[in-house]
Amino acid sequence: QLYPACQYSDDSPLSFVLAQACVFYQEYYLFNNHLPNSLDGIQSVPDFVQELQKNDRYTHYLGPESFSSVIETISGERATIGLSLVITEGVCPDDVTTLSRDEHLSEGRALRIRSVSPYSRAWWDGFQECDEIIAVNEVAIAGMVGDDVFDLLPRQEGQTVHLSIRREGQLLEIPTAAELHIAHRLDNSQIAYVSVREFTALTGQRVKEDVEALLQAGDISGVILDLRDNGGGSVAGTLELVDYLIDESQDAQTIVQFRDRDDRGEDYRLGDYLQSNIPVILDKTNFVVLINGGSASASEITLNALVHYGVATSLGDRSFGKGVSQHVFSLLDDSGVLITHNRILSPSGEDYHNQGVLPEHCLTTTATSRDNDPQLQGALGLLQGQTPDINDCRSSPLEKPQERTDPWIMHYQNTIYELLM
Repeated sequence: QLYPACQYSDDSPLSFVLAQACVFYQEYYLFNNHLPNSLDGIQSVPDFVQELQKNDRYTHYLGPESFSSVIETISGERATIGLSLVITEGVCPDDVTTLSRDEHLSEGRALRIRSVSPYSRAWWDGFQECDEIIAVNEVAIAGMVGDDVFDLLPRQEGQTVHLSIRREGQLLEIPTAAELHIAHRLDNSQIAYVSVREFTALTGQRVKEDVEALLQAGDISGVILDLRDNGGGSVAGTLELVDYLIDESQDAQTIVQFRDRDDRGEDYRLGDYLQSNIPVILDKTNFVVLINGGSASASEITLNALVHYGVATSLGDRSFGKGVSQHVFSLLDDSGVLITHNRILSPSGEDYHNQGVLPEHCLTTTATSRDNDPQLQGALGLLQGQTPDINDCRSSPLEKPQERTDPWIMHYQNTIYELLM
């Protein structure tokens, strides 16, 4: 039996998919006072979700292809290099014509890098905006259909590829990989740099493996965890990561609190997830977490827990301020909806939604390249006992938070002209 609100007032027939989505919202939606009283004037799930987005920018409809991509990424099955690619006519950075991915890369058409995601594997490997890709694993792509080229590029964590590119007339060969979890020593030092680009169900395990691999090569005296521009993802992976980074003396203490529309919920606790701890004693003197305005949701959960228990100090800019979580529901036509279900509170019960989390050391100057990264240099300075040159992000609260776009979902709103790889 459908909820009365999941019908038309004149009892007209409606699609099973729309009815299914409506029932999910009736049962789980955090802001049930925003739900319509009937489906009058609503013909599809996108119409229904669009109505709710007037008050809640975090609920989303995803078509079958985007929904599949979300599920693969959350599960840890899909990763990206950090490149946004586009097929163009013209020479970048001049005005160019973008073409659909089913076009041939014939004379005058090129596969170019539209943008490089900061702090990604592509960023560290030195790719630049407007680079033209001319070969993949030494296979020339001239004359190929764009879709066939995309199929040659890696989509699984750790899967490698060799890209030949043309940059301002110069040919370059760059090996790279699809990675959401990056780890290396900074300048061959004892400082471990660990970057999580997006939280998946495997994030805790991936970081554990990365750290242990670094330890096999020598001692680690300090750790930098980079969560800048990490819009969130899997809660399960977040809980495992936090459980790994905080030592067992804190077991049974709260990582995060979730509360539903009836103020019921669960406190997730240390010691219940990843059954091992990082083999380095971490505290505020040797562990820095980097955040910025793109650090949201799972990143803020991680940040709050690490700072609350005195395991890390934080540096960067005020975080995004996403203190609500979504449940993922699949629909009968293989599309899906992300339904806002819980408020997220810090270990101490603080509500930071639409407020963000302030770092202990405010440094708002952002990186212009991998070699010019003031926030990373500030983190290194803290680990070396220096006081970084800071500026005051406390005087700049979030402006018009209701108008900002969820940074996590932006990954899945690509057009047919562009694909994140």
